[in-house]
Amino acid sequence: MSRRNAIRAGAGLTLGALWSPGARSQAYPARPVRILVGFGVGGNGDVTIRVVADKMASRLGQPWVIENRPSAGGVIASQSLLQSPPDGYTLMLAASSNVAMAPSLFNSLSFDPAKDFAPVGLVSRFGFLLAVNSSSGIRSVADLIAQAKARPGALNIGTTAVGAAQYIGTELLKAVAGIDIVPVPFKTSGDAAVALRSNHVQVIFDNIPPLMPHFQSGALRPIAMTSAERFPGLPDVPTVLESGLRYEFGSWNGLVAPRGTPDEVLELLNRELRSVVQLPDVVEKFRALGAVPATVSRAEFQRFIEDEIVFWRKTLDIARIPKT
Repeated sequence: MSRRNAIRAGAGLTLGALWSPGARSQAYPARPVRILVGFGVGGNGDVTIRVVADKMASRLGQPWVIENRPSAGGVIASQSLLQSPPDGYTLMLAASSNVAMAPSLFNSLSFDPAKDFAPVGLVSRFGFLLAVNSSSGIRSVADLIAQAKARPGALNIGTTAVGAAQYIGTELLKAVAGIDIVPVPFKTSGDAAVALRSNHVQVIFDNIPPLMPHFQSGALRPIAMTSAERFPGLPDVPTVLESGLRYEFGSWNGLVAPRGTPDEVLELLNRELRSVVQLPDVVEKFRALGAVPATVSRAEFQRFIEDEIVFWRKTLDIARIPKT
C-alpha cells in the first residue's frame, strides 16, 4: 500500500465511505466546476475550452464555469490553481506556454508544472497565423522578411502577453529568419487586432478565431499559417514552410488539476474528456478554429508534458530567449 493510500485508509470509515469507488462516481461533481484560463477571452484556448466545457457540463450534470485570468505566461492562473483544494472542482487550461515553456521563461516561477499539476488530458493541437493590415504592402512571408531586413527594428509585430505562445513564436520566427522586428505584447488577441487595424503594429502573430471576423470584413489580410499544413478554413493561405523558411510552430491545449486530486476523479474527467473531443459536432467546431482534437490517457499526458518541458528548454535556449 502506498503512503498516500495508507493515509487515506487511516482516515476512518466515514471518509472511506465518502470516497469509495461507487460513492465517488455518484458524488462528483456535486457542484459547479471552475476552469481557470490564464489567457484573454477569444483566443484559441479560451474558445476551444468553452466548447468542451459546455459538453462536459451536460454529461456530468453540473455547470463548468470559465474564469479568465490573463497574465504573462498564464502564471496568475497557475498560482491560483495550486492554491485551490485538490478536489476536482478547480481545473486549469494547460497550454504549451503556461506549462511547457514557463519553467524556461521565468526566474521566479514558484512551481514545477511537471510535479505540481495533475494531468487530466489533452484537448487539441493547433497552429497560428501571420496577418497584416489590408492596406499593407506586405503580402507574403518573403515580403515581411525583405522589409524587416531593409529596415531593422522598424516593424512592430503584435502578440499576446510575454510568455504566451504567440510571443514565443514571434521570437523564434525572428531567430530563424534572422530579422529584427519588435514584439509588442497585448493583454488579449482582440487588443492586438485593433492595434493592427489602426496600424500601431504592422503585422500580428495570433490564433485564427479572433482574426477571422477581420478577414471577413476585409480589414486584415492573412499571409501565412505557422503550422505544417494549410488551414481548411483559409485554403488559399500558404504555410511559412511553403515560403522556403524552415519554420513550423504550433501549440496545444489540455486540462490539469492541483496535484493530490483523487485518482478516481481524474480518471472520470479523462474518460469524459476523451469522449467529448471525439463528438462529431465538437470535431467540426474545432476544425473551424484550426484545431485538431487530441486524446491521450493521463499517463500519456504526463509524459507529454515532461517531454515538452525539455523540448522548449532546448528550443528557447537555441533562440536565445532569456528568462525574465
